[in-house]
Amino acid sequence: MCGLPPVYFSDKHHKKPYGNKGDEYFLINEGDVFINQNANGFRLPSEAEWEYAAKGVCSTEETLEADTTKYLKYAGANKLDDVGWYAQNSHKVTKPVGLKMSNLLGLHDLSGNVWEWCNDHWHNNYKGAPDDGSAWIDKKGGYRVRRGGGWTSDPQSCRVSSRNGGSPADRDDDLGFRLVLVPIPVQ
Repeated sequence: MCGLPPVYFSDKHHKKPYGNKGDEYFLINEGDVFINQNANGFRLPSEAEWEYAAKGVCSTEETLEADTTKYLKYAGANKLDDVGWYAQNSHKVTKPVGLKMSNLLGLHDLSGNVWEWCNDHWHNNYKGAPDDGSAWIDKKGGYRVRRGGGWTSDPQSCRVSSRNGGSPADRDDDLGFRLVLVPIPVQ
């Protein structure tokens, strides 16, 4: 829709965009998905990218100098009511983005409202995870990582550190995604 190259494909040679049917795209929910990591378009964030954005740290230097006791429980505050929609305040519906306070990066709704898909396959721990911020993909992976909690969640599930996994075929009204725009290199 934005005229950017696709990132997801139905073939390993990146010739057939995933879900492409003529001039339209559909969530076909079947078959293998191949990612062109070099494409300059929209994609799901890696789990590491999602967590970095949720913590709202503005620079590596700030991270290194930060006192870890100053990290916030939720994306933008230590009080969930300030930044997120969850079971106790959501009125049992998904809310429009931006009604609550943002985090330090100006991002809204990373705690609560909807669980957000990440590109990584689910792993119970981080042993063997990539250390460069890229997604942890398994050739025979199944479940994918979801972060942030949703409007049906308790406060513990909306913490920046909370994570769970689910089948890519899952559909629910407290499940969504946030896209990353891969920048076009300056030449």
